Amino acid sequence: MKAVAFLLTLLLLPLSSVAQTPAPPVVKVLMNPQVIFTFPVMVGIDKGFFAQAGVNVQAVIHSGSSQTIIPSLARGDIDVATISANPGFFNQFAQGFDAKLIASSNSSRKGWNPAVWLVVRQSDWDAKTIRQPRDLRGKHFDGATPGGEGWYLARHLMTNAALTPADMTFSERFSTAGDWLASLRNVNDVQAAYEPTVTQLEQQKVGHRWISITDVDPSYQESFLAASAKTLKAKPDAIRRFLIGYVKACKYIADANGKWTPDMIAIMAKWTGLAPDLVAAIPSPVYTGEYGTIHVASLEEVQRFWHLYGLVPTEQPIGTLIDTTFITAAQKAAGVTVPAHP
Repeated sequence: MKAVAFLLTLLLLPLSSVAQTPAPPVVKVLMNPQVIFTFPVMVGIDKGFFAQAGVNVQAVIHSGSSQTIIPSLARGDIDVATISANPGFFNQFAQGFDAKLIASSNSSRKGWNPAVWLVVRQSDWDAKTIRQPRDLRGKHFDGATPGGEGWYLARHLMTNAALTPADMTFSERFSTAGDWLASLRNVNDVQAAYEPTVTQLEQQKVGHRWISITDVDPSYQESFLAASAKTLKAKPDAIRRFLIGYVKACKYIADANGKWTPDMIAIMAKWTGLAPDLVAAIPSPVYTGEYGTIHVASLEEVQRFWHLYGLVPTEQPIGTLIDTTFITAAQKAAGVTVPAHP
């Protein structure tokens, strides 16, 4: 009987050990697969970088503007979200919210395809009626959502060309991928749009990519990861692990030197539902070679821009809007060297 009891004890030991192993912490990440900004998160999930870092990342799919998600962060519905440096983010403190940028998602970089473009209607391009910014005079031009990156690009371009909305028919109506297709087919000569839709428009012979965010603001960081101060305090280890996996995903993309690998094409196709051939036609993935580094000077310039246009009534000190401690620690843990910002 003693021998049987001893054997039963041995058999139960592994089960007891497994039962006591804590489950990896969960991080809910809000992402829009139809915008290429979120590609590093897709890679981190599918290549197992988050799992290797000991965190269970759960994607929460969102198809609207990143200007609307601050309340979800504040309530704790999600832990992390991909977000642009839009007026809604800078204005949140006046509404009692406390989201902070914890890492950049991608940056402008010569030689890499940015996410935001102005697309010219194909018939205008073929007729050579639009080649220079001054050619916008008298045209129909849609800048997409006010306060969005496309709007930022559109207004910068107009300023550089000494043009105003009064010099053209300027609208702010078309904000989704389906809208952009309808815009160029039926209404506008130029439309602000985002990858991968830009490539879709080209493939369908509807539009021609013209001027990008990199052309008008080479230092612009296109998107960021944000989390509420409450989440950062409550789940510091989970956020730390998440960002270690995130940095490794950024390195995986950057190491391809602006090329699509078969694995990356498959990941993008899976999350977006796009055909692999269309993904491969996108000029490059987003640039992630700064591994999440946030550039304060660039953020200050963006906030000043929104303030000048009346979309941010009161400028905030950038130091109150960011927390770089987590991404700095993650970069060190992942063993990456951050290149100099151009």
